[in-house]
Amino acid sequence: MALERLYMDGRLMTTRNKNFQKVYDLPRNILPADVDTTMPTPAEFARHVIRRSLKSMGIAYAKEMAWRARYVKNNVVKKELEKLVEEGEICQVAIEGLKAAPLYMLPGYKNKKIQLPDDALILSPFDALNVFRHRLRDFFDFDYQIECFVPQAKRKYGYFSLPVLAGDSFIARMDSKADRKQRVLTIHNLHFEPLKLTKATIARVSEAIETFSKFNRCDAITIKASNDKLALKAIRKLLS
Repeated sequence: MALERLYMDGRLMTTRNKNFQKVYDLPRNILPADVDTTMPTPAEFARHVIRRSLKSMGIAYAKEMAWRARYVKNNVVKKELEKLVEEGEICQVAIEGLKAAPLYMLPGYKNKKIQLPDDALILSPFDALNVFRHRLRDFFDFDYQIECFVPQAKRKYGYFSLPVLAGDSFIARMDSKADRKQRVLTIHNLHFEPLKLTKATIARVSEAIETFSKFNRCDAITIKASNDKLALKAIRKLLS
């Protein structure tokens, strides 16, 4: 407990060894000598987190930025947000048809054209895109929850279901387990959202599963169940 408290207030830092165990050390032994370790004021820290959050997230609610700056009081983030809007460094925006709290964005993103690849991607539950459940509901109409923290009787999709993103839509959840000794990826459940799946999308999902299998050092893939029998048949054929 003492180690964790020292780590949380910055007097210790950690590295990890190959077994994913924390290794604690003094900051001077880890940080390069040219890193500025001057303690920022609460306002400076809040502004740093606001800018960094908006750069990585595109648009964000105040509560999301306040969560990332949780080492200072929430009202500091809100006050600095208001000041940054007044100064013109940040824009306040709204999404048409979405009744929610104000959203914020960097002016540089205002007229930025974004081109998304059509690839299907199997995401980690801890990917930055999935951290805030309300964002997936508000922006993608996708209600996602990692179910390893849900009692078994209440699970809908599986112990460790992974979101599957294709273009700008979440199309499925994949609950799988990699047996690295046997080099087999077992997909216990491949649950598709109620969307129309094209042949091209199914092919991209198959490619994503194959890539995921190789990443986990598996040579064989077994899919046990899916709520879409036609898609399952097509994917099995493409993977065979």
